[in-house]
Amino acid sequence: MTLIAGYWALSLTLLASMILAVFPLSSQYQWFRPEWTAMVIIYWAATSPRRVSVGVAWLTGLVLDGVQGVTLGQNALGLVVIAYVANVLHQRMRHFALVQQACLVFVLVGLHLLLGYWVQSLVSAPAKNLYFLGAALTSALLWPWFEPILGAIRRALR
Repeated sequence: MTLIAGYWALSLTLLASMILAVFPLSSQYQWFRPEWTAMVIIYWAATSPRRVSVGVAWLTGLVLDGVQGVTLGQNALGLVVIAYVANVLHQRMRHFALVQQACLVFVLVGLHLLLGYWVQSLVSAPAKNLYFLGAALTSALLWPWFEPILGAIRRALR
């Protein structure tokens, strides 16, 4: 993939994920909104670890904090952690089956959500339930369809 095409693909997928992150949903489905931006960071950090590092995840998280109107650094912290883990595991993730990748996505997105919960509990009153982890489940369930779509975008821009 050429350098410019790779950055365009990364930028466009991150932009699309942020739009999906703030797309309005009814209150009953809000708890199960997939973490699109975290899934995009996981994909690109695992497939292009030199291009998507902790710095890209941090900047993306800060922008996402501003877009969502949450505490500054909440998403940045979570995305940095999952980008680091995905960078470390990128060689192994290539050989995982999609079901195994989905399990790893569940753990990483759950970690991202728990870190956000922790930051929220430091700043204000935390939620009294763990429904927010439903997003990790839906993200993992969507991963077997999400990963091939991003893979096709990546291959198309080679």
